[in-house]
Amino acid sequence: MVRCGADVGEIVGSDRVEGVTFTNAATGARETLEVEGVVVRVGSRPNTEFLEDVLDLDASGRVVAGAEPAETSVPFVLAAGDVRAGSRPAVAAALADGEAAARRAMALLAGAPG
Repeated sequence: MVRCGADVGEIVGSDRVEGVTFTNAATGARETLEVEGVVVRVGSRPNTEFLEDVLDLDASGRVVAGAEPAETSVPFVLAAGDVRAGSRPAVAAALADGEAAARRAMALLAGAPG
């Protein structure tokens, strides 16, 4: 179920997700749905303004990564997921990016060339 224009108020449950309470931004109506999981999509604009003078960003504000997985214009700074230029905006893509970044970080810390 997709709820556009909704502000999430609370994820309900004690040991697991049992529901989510949200407010419709347009009407102010408050609703609680019984669910077993939650995926929050907050938009497609990356929050990278603070990196403008630090890393190379593309025209949409995403971090430019090089030939090595996740490597940016600054040594030892890696980018993964929706913030990386060229990454698909999907959970599976973010997971794959995260794995690649973790492997590259391990290699960098072990002194691998690059």
